[in-house]
Amino acid sequence: MVSTTYAEAAAGERPGRDALRGQLMLAAVVAYPLLVSPLLTGGSDELDPSMNVEASGSNMLNQVFWLLLFGLAVVAGWRAPILRLGWRLWPLVAYLAWSAASILWALAPDIVIRRLLLQVFVVGSVVLPIVLIDDDEKVRTTVLRVMFVVLLANVVALAVRPPTPLGHAGIYGQKNELGLTAALGLLTCLTSLALSGFLQRAMAWIGIPLALGLLLASRSKTSLVLAIVIPALGWAIALMARVLKLSPALLLGCLLALAIPIGLGVAEVIDLTLDDVLRLAFGDATFTGRTDIWDFAAAQIADNPVLGHGYNGFWGIGDASPAAFSGSELIASILQAHNGYLDILLETGFVGLALFLALLAVVIKDAGAITARSLAAGTFVIALTLFTALHNGFESTALRRFHPVWLFMLIAAAMTAAAHCRPAARPAAEEEGRC
Repeated sequence: MVSTTYAEAAAGERPGRDALRGQLMLAAVVAYPLLVSPLLTGGSDELDPSMNVEASGSNMLNQVFWLLLFGLAVVAGWRAPILRLGWRLWPLVAYLAWSAASILWALAPDIVIRRLLLQVFVVGSVVLPIVLIDDDEKVRTTVLRVMFVVLLANVVALAVRPPTPLGHAGIYGQKNELGLTAALGLLTCLTSLALSGFLQRAMAWIGIPLALGLLLASRSKTSLVLAIVIPALGWAIALMARVLKLSPALLLGCLLALAIPIGLGVAEVIDLTLDDVLRLAFGDATFTGRTDIWDFAAAQIADNPVLGHGYNGFWGIGDASPAAFSGSELIASILQAHNGYLDILLETGFVGLALFLALLAVVIKDAGAITARSLAAGTFVIALTLFTALHNGFESTALRRFHPVWLFMLIAAAMTAAAHCRPAARPAAEEEGRC
């Protein structure tokens, strides 16, 4: 049985150690993929056809870390309202259930089982600590502190490590990883300027130029554009939702309903093609070979469009993957389609894609409850969701076990779910005046 008093009691009445435990676990969640794992394992940006086979094996370090953290989260949060949280995040629960069903038709069932278990550990390690913390400001403070340390570590790496031929990589294996980390750091800092406490605000203000500098050093165009556009869009949607008292999902839907036809109309008038857009943005109509990968992925999706090939069960499964017999060294050397939506279709079909889109919609909709309490916290959630939705179109990040973008998306989702488990009369945060 689950105690309802855990969710219904005011935060001030709960033992302070619960919030502290939650913050420590959340800090470990963010620090592991962005700081600990890169420093321990390093990385490489070289293509290697043997990667598909090597990736099919298990990584003991990852398994032990997430299993231990999940165990700690379960022990600390055993009184959490699991059923209510599951109901608020029903698309995520349904996606995990569908992924479990995909074992029946997966290309490599044993690998799917292992990766799905890891995903369950990751989800629990994010959601339960945030329920323990039960305070949006403390959640964002924890994320800000870790991201500030990550930014500092990468600034130091710029001074001691030579750049790659394509740009600085910081403590990571390639420059796009540094660009992504810097983009998440900039998003965090821009939505943390109103946090209480001089130290937090100082970290946010100092972190902004650090993140911008790392973005420029990495030469990651995609991350740079998203890091600037997404926070601005998040603030705009959260502010309009607050002032107009409308759902952020409704506002975003109206924005898309206007932007998409206008964009298509403009493209038609000036005869702008996809090749033109790619060449203009990236200087290469093939998007550095990605269009060939997308063609291959589309052909494989057509083989099983509804069910897919199994959760995380297409790339990195050794000789069981059709990629190993594609006849292309590039395709045989990668572990993703470089488009998260294509990978979702490859792995869990149109059913999985519908559930993932439903998750994005639910989090954006429920962000309204957070925005009503705190404009900055609402912006944080909305911006992270938009960042995930857009970045997933350039790289496979959503539902990729403990990829940093997916972890931040889970943080946003857990914040919205936890907000609905609190009393409606909870005092609003007084951040707007400071902002």
